Amino acid sequence: MNFKKSILMGLSLAMAASVGLSSDDAQARSLRSKQYVRSGYGTQRQANQLVRIRSGLRGGSLTKRESRALYREQRKISRLRKKFMRDGYLSRFERRRLSRLLKRADRNIFKMTRNAHYHHRHRLRKPRRKRTVFKRALRPVSII
Repeated sequence: MNFKKSILMGLSLAMAASVGLSSDDAQARSLRSKQYVRSGYGTQRQANQLVRIRSGLRGGSLTKRESRALYREQRKISRLRKKFMRDGYLSRFERRRLSRLLKRADRNIFKMTRNAHYHHRHRLRKPRRKRTVFKRALRPVSII
């Protein structure tokens, strides 16, 4: 299988060179088209993060303020991805930066959904009443 791929790659480079392109230019284009054009890099991960935020808000583990902060973070990541994709591909530096931001967003979602602060779901519960424990009166003991 690798032998067939190498033959096809060699033929495509030869064709590109015969058309008038230098082999270096053709090789750079093939690398760019295979490795660096990833317009969808991290989009599925970000979609999963948005689902986690929505479910946390519905379930009561996130407050409105926390969810607003998390949504703001997601918008920043989306804007940055669009900015990076203006030239048509993501460089190694850009992918690393997006990955770092997505990892930080994951961590923030994890922390905020489990921070045990007051959330709106607790308002639905009535506070427990303190049980009053009546002590029994001690009976006088006769010593006879």
